[in-house]
Amino acid sequence: MITLKNNFRQLILCVFTCMFFLSCQKDIDHASTDFQFPDFTTKVTSSVSGFVTDENDAAVMGALVKFGNMTTNTDKYGFFEVKNVEVVKNAAVVTVSKSGYFNGIKTYAATTGKAAFFRIKLIPKTNVGNVSGSTGGNVTLGNGLTISLPA
Repeated sequence: MITLKNNFRQLILCVFTCMFFLSCQKDIDHASTDFQFPDFTTKVTSSVSGFVTDENDAAVMGALVKFGNMTTNTDKYGFFEVKNVEVVKNAAVVTVSKSGYFNGIKTYAATTGKAAFFRIKLIPKTNVGNVSGSTGGNVTLGNGLTISLPA
């Protein structure tokens, strides 16, 4: 009889504990209509400068830098500068391209009258093998890792 009372007390305690924790859950209003899409139409005049380097932190000379509707090339130090360009305020984009490298892209919120500065690192494109889409095949990387791709 005593064991039955103790088990009953433990059961009641467990039920009340569960009710306590579940009753504290915050209600979430999934029907809220307060969501606003970001503004990608407002434009500001901004400037940007920076350095472009490779994976070893060496300067990348002659990389094409695009900012708004303007382009420039990096100098022998990998430096670039573009001044007074109209760009999207909440999503200004700097794109750097150079043959043999993946494009480097930086997006930021531009502020009128405030120049931005970036260090952009380009990663080289390395072709380690070719695989036919119709037959599949294997590609072995320089570190010995083999990747098998099905047809």
